[in-house]
Parts: sequence; C-alpha cells; structure tokens
Amino acid sequence: MAQAYEWDRGLFLPSTAEFDRAIHQLRRAAPAGLAANLPLISELATRLKTEPGISIREFDRRFRLIVATIAQGDVSALRTLAAQLRTTSPDALNSIRTLLPAEQRHFAVPLRPDASSPASIASAQDGDLPSPSGPVLDTAAPREPSKYRAVALIGTEAEHVRNEALLNGDQLVPLHLRCLDDLWTLAPTGLCGFVVGGSVWRQIAEADQRLTVRRICEYSMFLFARVCIDGLDPSVEQTFLKDAADARCGPLDGSRFCHGRNCDLTRADIEMLLSTAAVLEAAGTADFFPLGLTEADASLLRLIAADRRHPGNPLTIRRLGTRELAGGRSGARVFLLNDGSAKPFVAKVDAADRLRSELQRYQQWIQAWELNVTSPTFHSHLGSAAISYLLQPAPDGEGAPAPTLEDRLEELRCLEWTKPIEASRQLAGDLFQAVSRAADRLAALNSRPNIAPLRDDFWLDWPVRDLAANGIDFTIIDRDWQSISVSKLAEAAMSRLKPHFAGAIVHGDIHGRNILLLDRLPVFIDFALSGPGHPLVDLVRLDAVVRSTALRMLSDKRSMQEVAQKIYIDGTPADTVLAAHPAMSASPLASLAVRTAAKVRQSALAVAQVHSLGLPDFLAMTSVVSAHVLAIRHSGSGIERLVLSVVGPEFLAGGHS
Repeated sequence: MAQAYEWDRGLFLPSTAEFDRAIHQLRRAAPAGLAANLPLISELATRLKTEPGISIREFDRRFRLIVATIAQGDVSALRTLAAQLRTTSPDALNSIRTLLPAEQRHFAVPLRPDASSPASIASAQDGDLPSPSGPVLDTAAPREPSKYRAVALIGTEAEHVRNEALLNGDQLVPLHLRCLDDLWTLAPTGLCGFVVGGSVWRQIAEADQRLTVRRICEYSMFLFARVCIDGLDPSVEQTFLKDAADARCGPLDGSRFCHGRNCDLTRADIEMLLSTAAVLEAAGTADFFPLGLTEADASLLRLIAADRRHPGNPLTIRRLGTRELAGGRSGARVFLLNDGSAKPFVAKVDAADRLRSELQRYQQWIQAWELNVTSPTFHSHLGSAAISYLLQPAPDGEGAPAPTLEDRLEELRCLEWTKPIEASRQLAGDLFQAVSRAADRLAALNSRPNIAPLRDDFWLDWPVRDLAANGIDFTIIDRDWQSISVSKLAEAAMSRLKPHFAGAIVHGDIHGRNILLLDRLPVFIDFALSGPGHPLVDLVRLDAVVRSTALRMLSDKRSMQEVAQKIYIDGTPADTVLAAHPAMSASPLASLAVRTAAKVRQSALAVAQVHSLGLPDFLAMTSVVSAHVLAIRHSGSGIERLVLSVVGPEFLAGGHS
C-alpha cells in the first residue's frame, strides 16, 4: 500500500465507524479522478478481501463506497477498472457492476476459462499449454455502442459453444449465466434475449419446474427467448405448450418464443435478436415521462408503442404522447398513447393475473359477439404487465381515436347552446342511432343463458349500502309526498334481483368510456367483468349513461315525474311523451334521453322474457342503477333545484330591490 495514504488504515478495520471516518478522509486526500488511482484501487481490493472479520457482503459495500468516492461518476474509468480487476481481483467486479449504468453492466462480468472454444478444447486434448492470452471475457464488448445487444446464455458453456460463435459474428454480446436466478437479476441491464439450456432443469426440483416454466414464458413478451425442454420432468414437458400459452395469454409467437430438444440458435433467431434490439432501442429513446408511473411500467408502454409499428420499419420513437383516462371499478390505470404517426392505442396497466383474467373472459364470452373489438393483446416485461387495445380511428382521420359515447354526449351538451339548433338535432339523431344499435347488440348478448357456475359479486348497490352503514342515506319524495329511503329501496330491489345474478352473459361494465363510436356504429371495450351476470344490468346501465348526462329538469317536478311514469312504467312511445312536453321536445339533448329510455325499456323487456323475467325485474334493476348514479356520480343533482326554489321566488317577489 502506498505510504502517502496513512489514513487508509481505517479502511480495513472491522469497525464500521472507523471505516466511515476513513472514507471521509479519502474524499479529501485521494487524488482527483479514478484514472490516476487505478493501481491504488487494485491494491485496496486485494487487501480488503483478505482482511479478517470482513464478510463478503461487507467487502462489497466497502469497495463500492471506495470506488464511488474516487470515481465520481466517471463511467469510462469504471470500465477500465473493471477490465483490470478481471485478472487481479474478480471478486470485486460485483461492486463495479452496481456503479455502472444499467446498459453497461455487462462490461463488469467475470472471466471464464478459454476452454469453451473448439480450438481450445482440441489444444487441451493434445496436451498443449493454454494460450498465452490466458482467460477471455465471458462477454465481449459490442462492436458498436448499444444498450440492448447482450444475449444471456444460461446453462453450461459446452451447450452454448455454437451460440456464442453465432452471436459474436453478428455484433451481439454473449453473456454466460450459470442459473436462472442470475437472469432475473441481470435482465433489466440491457438484454435483447436469453437462451435456456437443458442443463438448467437439473438445478430445479421437479416440483418447481412447472412454475419455473411459467415464469420464463411470462417474463417478457418483447425479449427473444429460446428454451430447451430436454431435461424437463415428462409431466412438465407434456404441459409445456399449454403452460406457455396460458402464461402469454394466447398463441405463442414462434418468432420471439422458441423451444425444442436443444438450445441451438439459428440464423433466423439472430435476425430476430437484432430486430428485438432495434425495438428496445426505439422504445428507450422516446421522450415520454408520464407522472405517477414506475420506470418499469413506463418502459413497458414505450415498448408497446415501438412494437406496434410495422416490423419492417422499426423507426425510433422520438416523442410519445399520452393521456391518462379515467379508470373503472378495477383500479387499473388506463392510458391513451400516440406517437404521432401510427394509430393511437389504449394501454391498461395492472397486475398480470387480473389482466390475464380479462383476456380469458374476452376469449370465452365476448370474442364471438364483438366482431369490431380492437385486438386486445397482453404484454409483459420485467415484472410489469398491460393489455393494449388498438383504437379504431375517428371517422374523419387516423390521427385521433374514435370518440367514446361519453365524449359525444358532452359534445352535444355544449353544442346545444353554442351552435344553431339544427347542428344539435343532427348530432342527437346520430347519437340515438348509435345508442339504439348498442342496445340491440347488448340485447343479443344478454339473451344468451349462462350455463357456467362462474359469476362476479353484484356490486352496484355497494355505494348506497356502505354509505347507509355510515349513517349517510338519501331520502326522496314520491308523487304522494311520502318519504322513501334510497338504501331501503335498493335493498328491496336487490332481493328481487338476487336469484338471477348469473342468469345471462353480460359485458358487465357498461359506461360512457367503454363504448367507442365509429360514426353511428358502437364498439365495446374493457372486458374485465364480462361473463355471467344479471340479464338486465347492461341495458339499464346504458340508459343511465345517457340519462345522467342528457336528461334536463326542464319542467316542474310533478311534470318530470309524469314523464318518468310514462316511459318506465307505462311504456308510452317516446314520440307521444315528447309531444306532450314541448319544453323537452325543444331540447335535442333531453329528447335523446327520452328516446334512449324508451328504446332500452323495449329491449330490456324482450331480454327479460327470454329469461322468464318481467317488468318488476326491470324496475328493480333501474332502481339499483339509479341509486348507484345518485350515490357516486351526481349526488348533488337536486341541490340546484332546491336553491332555485328558495332564491328564485324571493327575487321575483322584490327581494332584489
């Protein structure tokens, strides 16, 4: 050890307090820059690991702090130091690896014997001495700077000899790993693919092999993977394809996910690895910083955007626009994304298990019904998962997605007072055609009886129920001026509905953001709750979507109660109702609500008849859905009428003078 550094004694004492004081002195006494201190650092590593009382973990910690103190972020010097330590102190490489940027950590990989190359094997068999060059790197530096050129070769070196030669010849970096645990650690540092040799399975207990297969298959939909199944337990090998397809939520992509009796890469695999590296590079350059997302989730969204481009033209995404959309009951985060050149898409980020369940529901219950669905695709990468929906373009171009029903209703509400009334009537007419078609589509789905035991808990009454449990209840006045507790009404309605909670096939989550409008054609999305459900829930919620936005209190309370009586109970045609109420007929928005309610009632009663239900069931479902909207969407809908009923008469009577 150089005598100029007398403070260095504390670096090797067992006391961590002495070490911390020595580090403080090192910051002041050591010459600036790592390049000038390479011999010193190498000496420190050799001596530190031989000091008694210092564990391997403590050695890693101390050496990392020493190097970080002197290096001061000099990445080039860190790579030079890594090259020197490979021959002098390979045990210290782990500390250097943690200081390097993620995309350059493969430069701090230990040495391996040169016995893996065919030439070296032959030389050893002939009794020749090893090459003067000695050990060689487990991974060579890429011939051009790149973050994603490393390919993990897992298993024995002998089974990857051919793979290493292929990779080295195509500017790819072979990275030898002993076991799968190393893969989970190093994959986020810049891999474009991995190859699992058959020897790996000998390290894993037969009881754990199937779980390991699933983890390999679901680990990333974007990294290239080749898996040798030779060595698997026969029962696990027999279910390999099914387990892989289940983990990846659909048919296996034969270009990115390969398996067979050996782990040998082909020329086609090399091309796919290069293409994968290009996609990873393109995604990594996107100017995309959504707030509130982890870096892993943001990386996944960038990858989905890059992957959705034409495979032959993986252009770099320079900017990726994003808008977070309001989510539904599941709590998943939903994002609208567009890079400015391709069709926009929606990505739903959530736990992998919940997303798989949603895709399975779509495949089982919806796929044959919704022919216009927007290609739901499952994606996973390094622990994050998402489903992407390729959105249909707006009728007037591909630069924007088709609007939702909620968007168009809000547009109509604004248009009614900002533009000539003829424009509002035209939009209201188009919207009614779309809503009418949506009702017909849902009626066709809801008429299908359910023969499976699966069903979800009916949850629309929960807000009213739980508020009432906390002493918060709504009270309404009927036409005879009698008070009615909304929670008691919902409880009675639920008793009527309960026997049929799983009677039909339903979409399960109808609201204004889950219906896209291609001009006047509805397209349904989001199938997290699809499957068995009550036959009337979808249609009644469709009516509530329009009613809660479009129905205006244009008449006095008694007149509005008469309108509701005629539509929901008597079944009076919409034209007759509107003719008797000119104020409502004058509003395209209110007219749309009346026509929608009449159409939905007609469709719902047709579905009810298929399931041996009737008008009481329709009224019960309408009561529950209406209470739900009142509790969580428009809890103050009657407040303004109350204020006006007090302030308005006083003003008109002269209170303003």
